[in-house]
Amino acid sequence: AQGGQPMIHASIDGVDEPMIVDTGSDHLVISYDAQNMLQLPTLYGSFSEVQGVAGGSTTEFSRADNVALGAAILKNVPVLVSALPANNIAGLIGADSLRHFAVDLDFPGQQMTLYDATGCTSITPPWQGSYASVKVAIDPQGFIIVPVSINGQIIQALFDTGSSTSLLSFAGAADVGLDPNDAAQIPGLSIQGVGDNATSAVMFHNLALGIGGALYQGVSLEAADFPGHDYRMIVGGDYMRKRNIFISYATNMMFVAQGN
Repeated sequence: AQGGQPMIHASIDGVDEPMIVDTGSDHLVISYDAQNMLQLPTLYGSFSEVQGVAGGSTTEFSRADNVALGAAILKNVPVLVSALPANNIAGLIGADSLRHFAVDLDFPGQQMTLYDATGCTSITPPWQGSYASVKVAIDPQGFIIVPVSINGQIIQALFDTGSSTSLLSFAGAADVGLDPNDAAQIPGLSIQGVGDNATSAVMFHNLALGIGGALYQGVSLEAADFPGHDYRMIVGGDYMRKRNIFISYATNMMFVAQGN
């Protein structure tokens, strides 16, 4: 893992590359350096505007013949080429690749397991012990939207394995009765987004956060202005890194192991 983000080695056209598993990205993304090294062609005239918490970035499209995630092989895969915040990774494994499977993310054990869920109408994780079952929404881009509560008020959050930290939007803060002007101002606190974009952030303290079947008291949560999104919060690596989480795209369910 890198900063709480799950990192795997994926094979792209036969070349192993370090990639972050990013449920907050709708596509498989690679850096410009990785594109050059892999010699993947740019599909001229094909561009996409990617929106992140810190703003937008224009990307180019390419295509890989084969992407191997362990024993799982994907063919003829569209690839976005973009600047990435970290220079020690080749790219991101996004929702367009992950949604073909049920995804078991064992963060403490640093293991990801993919299960073929084709045709499944009911699926549960192969775990021993208790776990919470959470009904989620999968939007058209493949993003996982999970309900959370802050101080007893329900808002919708993006479950984002590609984000190292959880983040409340200013709109979400207003929805639960919080004023960013009352939050702690921490000099230098900022959020890195797609491309080279960054935005300043503030910090709320002593919140009650409900997520994944559990309620946490005294939580501190960063907040920033990221307009243009239906979700009001990002659930990131600071929540996930001590947990085992199973995502069923086919049945719109998320399971969180208890007792971690």
